[in-house]
Amino acid sequence: MNDALNSRGSQTREALLKAAARIFGQAGFDAASTRGIAQAAGANQAMIAYHFGGKEGLYRAVFEAIAADMEQALSSTLNSLADQFNDVLPDSAEMRRQARQAIEQLLFVMLEHLGREDAADWGRLVVREQQDPTPAFEILYEKFMGPILKLLSRLVTLASGGAIQGEASRLRAVFLVAQILVFIYAPAAASRYLGWRSFDRPQRDTVRKQLRQMVREQFLEMAS
Repeated sequence: MNDALNSRGSQTREALLKAAARIFGQAGFDAASTRGIAQAAGANQAMIAYHFGGKEGLYRAVFEAIAADMEQALSSTLNSLADQFNDVLPDSAEMRRQARQAIEQLLFVMLEHLGREDAADWGRLVVREQQDPTPAFEILYEKFMGPILKLLSRLVTLASGGAIQGEASRLRAVFLVAQILVFIYAPAAASRYLGWRSFDRPQRDTVRKQLRQMVREQFLEMAS
């Protein structure tokens, strides 16, 4: 009996999180209503207070769920690359080549995960949070945005043979991430210009190929 209740409670909680991600993303925090979220989730409105303590708690929980999903998807790659390139020097062409490949690998993992169909509702919500940050932004930044940018900055320095450091490497890391995010969180202009009706496997493969070429061209002269 208790197992059945717990399972039903877990399903309700997940349904509320999914509906909230979509509605908060579409309407924003202020315009979204807990009644509308509950109806979209097929749940009683009182369940929002029960599971999350209210609207603010639900909003925060959505970002915690996004961050947890991203952390789970990316942690293996992040940890592996961080260990591999910790305390190493850009003292050889081989090391610079490996760092360049690591940049490509990290960008590809981000593209694959963020491009998932079931992650689409996150896009609008994350973009809104970037434009008008709330305390929920810190959840995103601390869990995966910050670690990704920090690692990319380190890899940029290594791939450039030490030529790009400090603020310049951090700025280059931001540019690299932006090349991914434009296709995920701001796809309208790119898709219109490219004539793409979707961003499925063929389109992602095209972007991957172009990303690889761009990364190699950026560091080719420095790594030679």
